[in-house]
Amino acid sequence: MDAPASWPGKPFADPVWVDMLTGEIRAFPRDRMVECADGVVFTGVPVYDSPCLLTERAAVAG
Repeated sequence: MDAPASWPGKPFADPVWVDMLTGEIRAFPRDRMVECADGVVFTGVPVYDSPCLLTERAAVAG
């Protein structure tokens, strides 16, 4: 399932989606980040019955 998510800050420079159950890290398409007056809306975010995270690649790169 895909869902939108909003962020009150600036767009991410290098966004990634992280599956917190498996540890999988995938690039998140920049064209799915839409700037608006209140920050950013991420569209088409993969979600399922496990925690996931949208963040900057630098925050998770080892």
